[in-house]
Amino acid sequence: MPPSVHQPLTDGQRALVLCCWGEGLVARVAQGMRPHCPGQPLDELISWGAVGLVEAAGAFPGGNFRHYAARAIRSAIINGLMDLSPWGRHRLAAAR
Repeated sequence: MPPSVHQPLTDGQRALVLCCWGEGLVARVAQGMRPHCPGQPLDELISWGAVGLVEAAGAFPGGNFRHYAARAIRSAIINGLMDLSPWGRHRLAAAR
């Protein structure tokens, strides 16, 4: 049964609402990163971004969720790309 307007959302319900709201944001961030990731399919970027969205919804401290989630989505996509790199995560991090 959905919560009434007068009942506060539980943490799980709040995270679900934020994840449903942010699906389009994931696609927009992934599309924006696509020129920087040649040869990488868009659906792969979106799936990594979805992981970032779920993590952002679970850890959201309050404030502007769109800004918070976009950074988490972008970070998750970069982490996914680093995992695929033949150099490995530790060498890429050292090169920064």
